[in-house]
Amino acid sequence: MMKAIVIAKRDVLGCRIVDCMSRCDEMELIGSVSKPADVSEQTAQASQEGFLPASQADVIFCFSDNGTMLENIRMAAQRNIPIIAGTTGLSESEMGSIKRLANQTRCVLVPVVGGNEHVVAGAIRAARWVIGQRNGLYDMQDVV
Repeated sequence: MMKAIVIAKRDVLGCRIVDCMSRCDEMELIGSVSKPADVSEQTAQASQEGFLPASQADVIFCFSDNGTMLENIRMAAQRNIPIIAGTTGLSESEMGSIKRLANQTRCVLVPVVGGNEHVVAGAIRAARWVIGQRNGLYDMQDVV
């Protein structure tokens, strides 16, 4: 069973991802962090306090603002944990940082257009797929 952590804002998409995880037979939700204002601060605090067992995760889902996403991709790279990152667009600088970090882990960028079930299903499919891949940066066109 794949162990997953969800880091997301408390919005429609974040709630749908957590809900889908709780109903998914092959995935176990072992941690989730959601706070509208500053998810990264809560993530750091939760990790230090042991509430977010990142070292036990097989995959991380991160659907938050770009700054928080970059921090969490950095954390995933340090631990070599695959990360599924939702994005609504990245600057050239942010994309360069992600490309460098992806050399140390596996990262799938998922375009987020609304909080619909299609995005959630794609993220789950990406998590199943990325586990068997080599380190690098992928997008949903790569996921089979």
